[in-house]
Amino acid sequence: MNFRSDPKRTQYMITLDSNIEKQKEWIKEYKIREAKGEDYYFVFHDNHGNPIGLYRISHIDYIKKQAKVSSLITIKNDEA
Repeated sequence: MNFRSDPKRTQYMITLDSNIEKQKEWIKEYKIREAKGEDYYFVFHDNHGNPIGLYRISHIDYIKKQAKVSSLITIKNDEA
């Protein structure tokens, strides 16, 4: 959760409320979309296992063979 709630890392992406209950609800809804094959997130990690980015494939339409993609790669200055 620290990664998605860090204002410097997420200044160009939609962020979620850091409230734990709201996070749980968002994850529950995401897992439903994931199970339907509609939405996937992938996390990029550095060589030390620290998360440094996200890749998302969403709005997947298997009939039209199209989807939306987005990505974010970010490293804090002290991690570079």
